[in-house]
Amino acid sequence: MAVRVAVVGPRRRREGLGPFLIRYLLRHGAELVAVAASSDETARQAAREIHQQHGVAPRAYDSVGQMLNRERLDALVICSPTPLHLQHLQMAATVGLHVLCEKPLCFDGQHCPALAAKGTIDQLRRQHRVLMVNHPWPYTLSGFCQLYPRSLIRTAPARDVQVRLAPSCKGVEMIPHALTHALSLLQAVTAAEGRILHLDVRPRHDAAGEIRGWDIAFVYVHPRGLTVFRTQLVQEPRQPRRAGYAIDLQWVRRRIAWPQYELYLEPGHPEQAPAAWSPSAEATHAVQLDDPLELLVQDFLHRCRQGGMSREDYKLVLTQLGILWMVWEAACAAVAKPREHPQAPAPHMPPLHSHDSGEVSPAGL
Repeated sequence: MAVRVAVVGPRRRREGLGPFLIRYLLRHGAELVAVAASSDETARQAAREIHQQHGVAPRAYDSVGQMLNRERLDALVICSPTPLHLQHLQMAATVGLHVLCEKPLCFDGQHCPALAAKGTIDQLRRQHRVLMVNHPWPYTLSGFCQLYPRSLIRTAPARDVQVRLAPSCKGVEMIPHALTHALSLLQAVTAAEGRILHLDVRPRHDAAGEIRGWDIAFVYVHPRGLTVFRTQLVQEPRQPRRAGYAIDLQWVRRRIAWPQYELYLEPGHPEQAPAAWSPSAEATHAVQLDDPLELLVQDFLHRCRQGGMSREDYKLVLTQLGILWMVWEAACAAVAKPREHPQAPAPHMPPLHSHDSGEVSPAGL
């Protein structure tokens, strides 16, 4: 049975992923019933573009509420601006829809997103609705295991996770824009809800004093052990952007072949090579990836058909939002302090003590 889907924010404005998600939804058997945008003109233009590209004709709305009242749907894909995510998530829960939402799930910079979303997430859990956030990076882990077949991550939680990402924005806005991608990898290789110790958040300044990056570190304490987590966010305004990660000190970097946009993983730190490359000349030790975004959409549709989400899945969503908020607060505090040096040293990880007095729990979970 086809999953009947509507998309909020179907166009590409501000780096939106609506057109890509629509392509993969249709490719994998979803029925695109309707789209909603900020104006009637925008919604109709999006519907025309979808018809031209894919041969389907979704109905166009300039009101999400009206669309949900009129249409018979199974799922809502939320690609609206971040400040509207929570409102649209609540509307979807009210009518009992599965949800795939652009990251972060919700964030306004004023209130803890885990607390703001908890009631709605609990409602979706009670309804047995699927809730997924657009975090494609965990879908690259099969490529990592091909490059490092002796890695233990299939059977045991990682002890050390490092992620290097390159958001296009700068300042504290880099954190909600990119951090949840890194957190999704951490949670994928620990497979456990946890809390954090020893949070250390430090900005990277350029010569003009602008914040162009962040060093973030903490210890993730979970029922399966302890995992040291470190993230570098380094601004890169234009594609292709350098990105990669290390699990238990084994690094991979993402490489992109243009213009066909083929994705590869290869061993090595992302800063040691540009993101773009020629695979015919350099792919000896690389693994070509299926598009992680497409794999995520496939997974979402499969879960919608099967009703597949565990209680732990919902808890992981809340835990991630809680960590995001703690890092955000620490970053805002760091920005408020006068800068003593042009470049702060890399975060120092103190000794690991499971009963350290610095323990904090995301949103009290």
